[in-house]
Amino acid sequence: MLFSGLLIFVLLGGETLHLLNGLVQNVGDYLNGIVLKTFDLYVYEGSGDKSERWLGLWTVFYWAWWISWGPFVGMFIARISKGRTVRQLVMGVLLIPLGFTLAWLSIFGNTALDLVINQGAVELGKTALEQPSMSIYQLLEYFPAAKIVIGVAVFVGFVLFLTPADSGAVMMANLSCKGGKVDEDAPHWMVVFWSVIITLVTIGLLFAGNFEAMQTMVVLAGLPFSVVLVLFMFGLYKAMKQDVVVEQERAELAARGRRGFSERLGQLELQPTQAVVQRFMDKQVSPALKEAAAQLQTLGFDVETRVGQSRNMMGLRVMMEEGNPFVYEVSLDGYMAAPSEAPVEGEPEVRQRFYRAEVYLHDGSQEYDLMGFAPEQIVRDVLDQFESHRQLLGRVYS
Repeated sequence: MLFSGLLIFVLLGGETLHLLNGLVQNVGDYLNGIVLKTFDLYVYEGSGDKSERWLGLWTVFYWAWWISWGPFVGMFIARISKGRTVRQLVMGVLLIPLGFTLAWLSIFGNTALDLVINQGAVELGKTALEQPSMSIYQLLEYFPAAKIVIGVAVFVGFVLFLTPADSGAVMMANLSCKGGKVDEDAPHWMVVFWSVIITLVTIGLLFAGNFEAMQTMVVLAGLPFSVVLVLFMFGLYKAMKQDVVVEQERAELAARGRRGFSERLGQLELQPTQAVVQRFMDKQVSPALKEAAAQLQTLGFDVETRVGQSRNMMGLRVMMEEGNPFVYEVSLDGYMAAPSEAPVEGEPEVRQRFYRAEVYLHDGSQEYDLMGFAPEQIVRDVLDQFESHRQLLGRVYS
């Protein structure tokens, strides 16, 4: 919010129409030149110091910088994105941050150019060339309430540095935690320990040789991770192929059928309340999950049943030798019902809320409701999903 607020403040406080026009043109220039700039190595410009310094500073340093942040940031994003689709992940991780970055560079950059070229802010131009890190604060001095706005900018910068450092500490703690579970974070003391280590290493590098020492360290650390990222690509390819197999298994499972058509037609007329679904979960789902767990335990599987604090989620977990546990959870989820009648002009639209006993597996919601299932049918559904999970593991590891 502060990031967006600072951006909007500069947009409205400057030449707003000029900045919006500049943003549109800058986006067009970016899309038009991205391929050319990506492959431009200044071959026909000679081997001057300027081109070599530019390639070394931009290409090598930022390449290594992004790679060194890639592994743990990627793991953090994967952790918080569990259950999302690939489309949602691309939108949330690639396109939205890219849009914010383009807007920030365009609005602040064009504001600075307007001040230097049209309003005689020569000192701002000198600061941008000699001390780029301080130029944003001098830029904000040309706006009203400059001291307050500069304070907000400092705080925003602090938050932007603290957020990735915190996610890095959490991921380092999770990786170094012995016996940790996939869906649980490491103990808080271990997160604090890695936060202190990261802080001490950063301070040591800064004292050792200012910012250049830390840049060199980043470049050296980024090289081995480039090999890891190549392995990640193969892992992504394998995981995407696995998703195709999962869809095939779901289609086969759906083809077996779960209920007769008369039961399904009766269910279509219902819009259960929260109390009705909660009672169904307590009296039907909970005993069925216990029965399914007992049957799997008799076959020698390590089964763990779980119930949420407010009993709005219950499920079971079966540990597998391959390291990919089978997870079956039933969650009490609420939705807004579609209006039963056409809205009357001038009157507010009235929509009721209904609830479902929705099934979740390890990859998120399965988009179907257990309401109306008998306990035997729920047990059968658990065993069907478990059988499908084992067949999937067999295909992946064969």
